[in-house]
Amino acid sequence: MPTIKIQISQTAYLYNQETGEVDAVHVHFHGFNQDRTINVNGFIPFTLEEFQGNESLTVLAGLVRQQLVAQLSTE
Repeated sequence: MPTIKIQISQTAYLYNQETGEVDAVHVHFHGFNQDRTINVNGFIPFTLEEFQGNESLTVLAGLVRQQLVAQLSTE
């Protein structure tokens, strides 16, 4: 089974208009296999609590992979 390399392209903070505090973070990504015959992209929404402490690109890529697999496994 080919391994999909996930690359984080952007993190977008969503602010609450009333409080000015961060409500959520959208982590944008793209991924592909070695031959580039498989290509995926999109974003995963995280709560601020889920994002905090996981800001490194390596950790975020792992979290995105987990969410992507979970979404693909759901019918």
